[in-house]
Amino acid sequence: PRVAVATSLVFFHRFYAKHSFAEHDRFEVAVACLLLAAKTEESPKKLTNVIQECHRLKSRAAAQARAAGRSPGSTGGLTPSPAHGGGLTPTPGSTPSSVGGGGGGGRSSGGGGGGRDDREGLLDTKSEEFIRLKERILLLERVILHTIGFELDIHHPYKFLVEQIKKLNHNRVLE
Repeated sequence: PRVAVATSLVFFHRFYAKHSFAEHDRFEVAVACLLLAAKTEESPKKLTNVIQECHRLKSRAAAQARAAGRSPGSTGGLTPSPAHGGGLTPTPGSTPSSVGGGGGGGRSSGGGGGGRDDREGLLDTKSEEFIRLKERILLLERVILHTIGFELDIHHPYKFLVEQIKKLNHNRVLE
């Protein structure tokens, strides 16, 4: 749902208007904003599905960055941040035991061990890593609500713009 994505962008911007990027992991805040926006726009999604899809996209971006010869951190915060408990989402290829050790270090299983599932970069929903990420996102959802002052009614210009474009296109057809 496009409106839910647009709403999550508004929540994300409002959150970081008052908080520092050093305080909270952008990935986790973005996931929490998506979850909250889906609820407010009457298209709720299961937390597990949202986490799995966002983690899959993050893993794919990190793999593409490595393939291009860049470090995953240069693609917009794909490495964990020590500012909130040592990082809850390690870089692809690391295991949950290496989470507290700074991300990509420790034992590497090539993307298939520990809390990871071999299919499409998904996390094992019973892993410690997944459970900690889930708890962190639920906590961030409440922090976001407090930060934005529970202002959940977002008015987007999209409906008006789509109507105007349809009018313009209709007028062209008549001419």
